[in-house]
Amino acid sequence: MWIISSLLVISALLGSFYIWTTDGLVKVNRITSTIQLWACAAALISATVVIHNYILTGQQFTNGLRPALLLQAVEGSPRTRIHYENRTANAFYGLTICIKVFTKNTIVDLSDLFSQKMYMAPYDVRDRRFDTKGELKNRGFDLDAAVASGQEVTMSLAYEFSFGGKLEKVVALEYAWDNTQWSIK
Repeated sequence: MWIISSLLVISALLGSFYIWTTDGLVKVNRITSTIQLWACAAALISATVVIHNYILTGQQFTNGLRPALLLQAVEGSPRTRIHYENRTANAFYGLTICIKVFTKNTIVDLSDLFSQKMYMAPYDVRDRRFDTKGELKNRGFDLDAAVASGQEVTMSLAYEFSFGGKLEKVVALEYAWDNTQWSIK
């Protein structure tokens, strides 16, 4: 906006300079032409400001439609409870929850415990429980052995969803396993 306004002011200045340095114009015509030129430049600057503010208002309105998810691990042993809640009056489309448990050398993906590309209505509240050690053992990861060997075990929660024709990914939280439950890192 400022660039366009600056270019219009520079154009008006150059136009005024041209009008006043051109031979053959009567002083009254020079004054009238200069006033018309500056009135036109002011109208174009005003239109630029109005259009710019209209675009900003549209962007703010669109951002106000963006849904927000509260995603957290509430319990850990013997079962992990993942609590997720749509905190807005806007629905989620294509919501996919991503959960990974990892150590320095191992990554276990638990995302398949949740439906892929699900719909979540406004203010919807859901929980997903699973046997922490059993589910990890079924996937080839022994949680007790990892902790006994001194490895730090971390669980990462994230989600992705479609909004405005784009796929957006949000990393929620990371949790550390303290041998009985998940604690926020």
